[in-house]
Amino acid sequence: MNRVFRWSLPVLVLAIAWGVAQWIKQASPEASVGKPRSESALLVSVQELSRRDFSIELRSYGELQAQRYAQVQALVSGQIQWLSPDFEVGGYVEKGQVLLKLDQADYRLALQQAQSDLAAAELALAEEEARSRQAARDWSKSSAQPDNEYALRKPQLRAAKASLETAQARLVNAQLNLERTQVKSPFTGFIQETNAELGALASPGSVLATGFETSYGEVRLPIANKDQIYLPKISTQSPDAIRVQFFNRLFNPEQVWEGYLVRSEASLDESTQQLHVVARIPEPFALEASDPRQPLRLGQYLEAKIEAKQAKDVLPIPNSSLYQGRYVYLVEGDALKRVEVTMGWKNAEYSFVEAGLEAGDLLVTTPLGQVSTGTRVEIAEAEISQSGLDVGDQQ
Repeated sequence: MNRVFRWSLPVLVLAIAWGVAQWIKQASPEASVGKPRSESALLVSVQELSRRDFSIELRSYGELQAQRYAQVQALVSGQIQWLSPDFEVGGYVEKGQVLLKLDQADYRLALQQAQSDLAAAELALAEEEARSRQAARDWSKSSAQPDNEYALRKPQLRAAKASLETAQARLVNAQLNLERTQVKSPFTGFIQETNAELGALASPGSVLATGFETSYGEVRLPIANKDQIYLPKISTQSPDAIRVQFFNRLFNPEQVWEGYLVRSEASLDESTQQLHVVARIPEPFALEASDPRQPLRLGQYLEAKIEAKQAKDVLPIPNSSLYQGRYVYLVEGDALKRVEVTMGWKNAEYSFVEAGLEAGDLLVTTPLGQVSTGTRVEIAEAEISQSGLDVGDQQ
């Protein structure tokens, strides 16, 4: 009995294991075989391209400078006895305003001497005229004729007249020197630097102060080589003056100033090989009280937008749709197509296509990464532009 049990136990275990395996096999789920799922389409916005005339505005920058600088100089010597309260750095002065007064004692004395010399010359001339008339009467009573002009005292009369003219000139010079002891401003504007102190001795030609006029400011603007073709001929005659807008971005909102181009420089900049033009801003330093803007300062950095020529029959595209500066994506049918392009002039927002695209192409404006040609797309209908770029939005 025990022997039969020992031989039958393995057979029983194998039978149980086979039964369990069959049960697991019958209980496992059946795999379903279906069709592959279709690839989802990429939703993109497009812009239908068209050729057009494109109004260009050139961007540049520069530092504000004065149109004219000026010096306050002494024309006579003397000790400084008075200084105007406006005679200080940053002081605003008017043309003709007295800024300094020099000691006048010597010049008053010189004026009195010149007046005395003039009176003496007038007397001498009157006496010589009387002698000349008397000589003429005496010779008229004589049958003889005078041998020369000396007999009629004509040379003496000319000398007396010359002495009078010299005395008159000396009087004018004495009066002028006395007036020059009051040193006046030759300009209307701001004082930048002073070189005079109360009690100091001023000499003729010494520079007592420097300043600048406030009627105009000027900005030297570099023009990139690619932009020079679109720069109009510069003329200051209205209405042909080229308008320039300047932006002071130190404030929020930014402050805007209107100006115009007045000239271009005769040579290119040696270091950059760029052309520089000069723009003028009327009254940038001193403003009316009602003006909400802050006055500009010398050396202030300004950004400029220059009204330039219009580009004719060009194909502009937004720079945001250009990848690595050399290719774009188009939509053809229901698929993407990567297209190599050749670009021409560009600014911060737009570029002109020279080759690779045509009017009517559907340019993808949705930002894309590395997408393969042939990728299925779906166009967002509301984003299709039938007219292309709006000129008013191009800058």
